[in-house]
Amino acid sequence: YLCLFSLRSGHSNYYDLLGIKQDATMEEIKQAFFTKSKKLHPDRDPNNPNLHSQFIQLNEAYRVLSKEGSRRLYDSQWAWHATRPTAEHSPISVPLSLSSWGPDKNTRYWEQFHTHRAEAFSGAQAKQRQHWNRQLFGYCLLLMLGSMAVHYVAFRKLEEIHKRFMDNKDELITSIYNESKERA
Repeated sequence: YLCLFSLRSGHSNYYDLLGIKQDATMEEIKQAFFTKSKKLHPDRDPNNPNLHSQFIQLNEAYRVLSKEGSRRLYDSQWAWHATRPTAEHSPISVPLSLSSWGPDKNTRYWEQFHTHRAEAFSGAQAKQRQHWNRQLFGYCLLLMLGSMAVHYVAFRKLEEIHKRFMDNKDELITSIYNESKERA
């Protein structure tokens, strides 16, 4: 989904590729993309095969950074990898791809939880968040129990209405049968 790699064009991340700061607004990202895409578009110089690959990288950078969720994930994963230097390379120069982090194919899924632990909050923030989470859990539980109660009552009421309807039909059929029997 997200590629964290050293870009072949010499840029260390998507922000550098677009020529913007990490705190850039969505409008600045969009503007930088349009400006760069005009320069790197493959139709501009069909004889230059590098333009195509650079344009693809530019599109990928814009795709990731233009959406708030994918941008947050990219930032957190980039920061997380920047704090984990390898023995041979710095984290920026090592080609990183979420699909090549190890034998486990679900690694990409589990990596997202490394940056959002409760320890990332101060003591007061952690307690407040824990309180909010418990409160949310309580409300969800209450909603489920309430829903079960409503369904139970509704089912019983429907059963009662159905039984009354069937009793009325039974009485009607019985009276028709008795009248037919008396006439015969």
